[in-house]
Amino acid sequence: MISAKKTPEKSRYSIHYMVWHDKHRQLEKALSANEQVDVETLDPRGRTPLHLAVTLGHLDCARLLLQHGADVSKENRNGWTGETGRGCNSTVAFRSTCNNIC
Repeated sequence: MISAKKTPEKSRYSIHYMVWHDKHRQLEKALSANEQVDVETLDPRGRTPLHLAVTLGHLDCARLLLQHGADVSKENRNGWTGETGRGCNSTVAFRSTCNNIC
């Protein structure tokens, strides 16, 4: 049985956790309720929440992160930005999302 307790990843990287699980409604509440949330925090693999959202194709999450000031030019450990994504579909989707917001 899986414990309902917060895992270290869920508590320390809560924004990444919400993005990973495409919980965009929870993400919106968290970002709106707390102006101190750092949308540029790197996870253990060197990714920002925006990198993760774009890589996974979670466009609602990406849109929210952009609306709350996520930096599209921030590089991960491998030198990728939110614009480069992972593959053609995520890059096209990101550009479309960014064009609608930026």
